[in-house]
Amino acid sequence: MAPTTPNQPVASFRAGDTVRFTYAHPEYPVAEGWTLQYTLQGPSKLTVTASAGTSDWTVALTPTQSQALVPGTYQYQLTATLSGA
Repeated sequence: MAPTTPNQPVASFRAGDTVRFTYAHPEYPVAEGWTLQYTLQGPSKLTVTASAGTSDWTVALTPTQSQALVPGTYQYQLTATLSGA
């Protein structure tokens, strides 16, 4: 059985992990042209742009990206932007 992808940001992960989750928000529908960025801010900073699906986004960090983060406590921010606005 394939692992399931969570539908919200993960609470923790280890350096070198692949991190993946989906996200949808009724006020920012993918179908209307909204894009999503996921930012981790702590001892270092990383921003990734989510891939749009038909009704949600998929946020993915590669093992290289997670390995590059300095160990510590991070906060995340999800930023939705309307394309062309």
